[in-house]
Order: sequence, then C-alpha cells, then structure tokens
Amino acid sequence: MPSILIVYREGLSEGQLRKQVLREVRILKKVIANKVPKSLKYNPEIIYLTVNKHPSTRYFAANSKNAAPGSVIFDHFSSAMNFHLISQHVTEGSSTPTQYKIAFRNRF
Repeated sequence: MPSILIVYREGLSEGQLRKQVLREVRILKKVIANKVPKSLKYNPEIIYLTVNKHPSTRYFAANSKNAAPGSVIFDHFSSAMNFHLISQHVTEGSSTPTQYKIAFRNRF
C-alpha cells in the first residue's frame, strides 16, 4: 500500500478551496478507516495539491527566451510550498506555467 497519497484538484476558487479540501480529506480518511483492516496500521501521508492551469505568471530564461519544458519554479517565501511547472515547449508567444499549491499535508 502506498505510504503517500497525492490528490490533484483543479477548478476550485480561493473561496471554495479550504471548505472543499477539508471535506474531501475527511471523506478520504473515512474510506481508508472503513476499508483497510485496522491490523495493517495503515497511516499514509496525505498531500492535497490544487492545480491552476491558467495563472497570470510568466517566466523567461536568462536569455529572454521561454523557460524550458520541465522547469520547476519554487516559491520559498510563502508558508506553504507552491511551485510552477513549465510542462510544454512553446514556439510562439510565452509559455504558461501550471501553478501547484499544497492545500493540505498531514498524516492521520
């Protein structure tokens, strides 16, 4: 059984985020508690990532070209771990990174 469960969630507004994440995490915990035998002492870490495919942020390489596909940009200044991922090569215009935010991370 996996030691880490990662849930990716898209389409939540900032207003919906906390309420929906807590609701879905509570349901996930309940399913695990009801379906996994207690004798297994299964205690996975749960990481809940929200995905924003259309952030207004743009990144460029030092040579003023688009950042390369696979580039990951971390935000070390916030309390939660947030990052952007450049997932594709762009030949016209600027690349649009996908934004990931850790909305929940915990063991139960």
